[in-house]
Amino acid sequence: MAPSRSSGSSPEKHEWERFADYRDRFQKCLKDHPIIERHDVQIETYSAGGETYVAVEGSVSCRNGVLLDISTYAECERRGKRSSRM
Repeated sequence: MAPSRSSGSSPEKHEWERFADYRDRFQKCLKDHPIIERHDVQIETYSAGGETYVAVEGSVSCRNGVLLDISTYAECERRGKRSSRM
């Protein structure tokens, strides 16, 4: 069993992390990146046909004039014990 950690601390490498915490960290990286001027990227989960998916969509505008349009989706699979943490 993985050692417990206090809330607010970063997870150890390969330790399970709540999706909401990952999403918040992802958004902070985009916000704090030195070449990103603005973005509207969102990362969300949704269910369809009994399956769970992750969607990452939006645009990133960089200082050097580069504009990235992002649209990607992935199917999620839960393994091991079910958890109410999501």
